[in-house]
Amino acid sequence: MTDATRLRAQVGTLAVLPLALVVAACGGGDSTSFVPSNTPTDGDSQTNACGALPAGVQLGGDVAAADARAETDRRVVLMGGGPENDDAMTHFLEAVNGGDVMVLRASGSTSSYWDYFRQTLQPSPKPSSVTTMRIDDPRYATQPSVICRVRSAEAIWLAGGDQWEYLGRWPDVIQAAISTLVLRNGPVGGTSAGAMSLGEFAFDARLGSVTSAEVLADPLRPEVSVSESRFPSPELFSVIVDTHFSERDREGRLLGFLARAMHNTGIERLIGLGLDERVAIVFQDDQYRVSAIGDAAAWFYQVDGVPTLLPETPLSMTGIRRFRLPAGSSGSWPPVPDSVGAEVLVIEDGVVRVVEGG
Repeated sequence: MTDATRLRAQVGTLAVLPLALVVAACGGGDSTSFVPSNTPTDGDSQTNACGALPAGVQLGGDVAAADARAETDRRVVLMGGGPENDDAMTHFLEAVNGGDVMVLRASGSTSSYWDYFRQTLQPSPKPSSVTTMRIDDPRYATQPSVICRVRSAEAIWLAGGDQWEYLGRWPDVIQAAISTLVLRNGPVGGTSAGAMSLGEFAFDARLGSVTSAEVLADPLRPEVSVSESRFPSPELFSVIVDTHFSERDREGRLLGFLARAMHNTGIERLIGLGLDERVAIVFQDDQYRVSAIGDAAAWFYQVDGVPTLLPETPLSMTGIRRFRLPAGSSGSWPPVPDSVGAEVLVIEDGVVRVVEGG
């Protein structure tokens, strides 16, 4: 049983309890943390209280050892990819309240986030430490020195890349450690693939990426691989997140992911959240707020009723409501579509259209 399924049994869906109660029901975590230094280092030589890292895992950022855990604020931040949204990221870092931030990734730089978080943004207070851990070889992610570092952080940020690394290739033990941190009453977030991995369900990219046209033409094709996340954020129960949304024309595939998840599980209502690049959505205290640059936006979809899917058959689906959340949008999460003037959509033989007067 995954964390998502277990927590559904414990506290019900997102609409049943306030987020604060959902998060509180998930419990705390390890009581140890890192003691930071004030300068970034080459992470290869870091040993700290957790011990030396194996060769297949690289570390960058602050040197760390044990200290008391900071009193953080619960905040979840999702970004749609491309350049990070400075405003939302500053809110994320300030919620850490001087604690320790762990950036997890499977590829990319181990040094860029330290400079961005501590020098470019200037949050108040600054995190005590910012450490990036890149897992080059998932076989080494089971090592105690790796798990110790994840469990010891006060906040977690999942970088972009390939979500199959996080959801499929990383072993159970590190997924469980991430889940423990995500379920604490503290800040969590991610961008691109990292944001997608925090929904209750996720397109896991097990067989590579897919386009909207491919998904709408046959949502049961093997490449449309939708699974439960192993470390979902409670704020995102009943939610599938997709990123780079308008830039890569991903509306059709997000609707197909929702249809596939409902078909697989029998759940009668799911939410899709599409995030354009340069967009962030911040969840706090049962509320959401959208921060965006230019005309970029977040896109909310609610689907009711389990669709009937047939092999090698284009998607047809009703019960879809959509509305656009531009910069500055805010309110209770999840929004009620009828209260915000949502459009009604229908999919017929793989074609998405707006129902006039719906």
